Amino acid sequence: MKKEYLRGGLFIAILLLVEFKIVETFNLPRLWTFYGFTILFILSGITILLIAHLKKTHISMAGYSFIGMMFVKTLMVIVFLGLFSSTVSVVKPFILNFSILYLIFLFLTMYIGLKILNK
Repeated sequence: MKKEYLRGGLFIAILLLVEFKIVETFNLPRLWTFYGFTILFILSGITILLIAHLKKTHISMAGYSFIGMMFVKTLMVIVFLGLFSSTVSVVKPFILNFSILYLIFLFLTMYIGLKILNK
């Protein structure tokens, strides 16, 4: 179990370095990119911890918690992108970058969640 968390943490650290290289290359807003990465990281972490906790206590609710957290994560992303688009003029490259980042975090959360549930 610790191996998956370590592997996920290493992947996220590499992803953060790649993300900031992309920000420098395409001149995207750094602060908003950091906020977006932080929101996705925290919500993915909460989802993984919730799945791990519910696996021990209520295994039948683990799938519902995953779907519920993905819904909450999507709502937070919509609010974040709404705030971003109302304040910054460079919208299209940032939204494309953020969408790719969102999908990477989604697949990472699904992978780690399935690993937890299969053990």
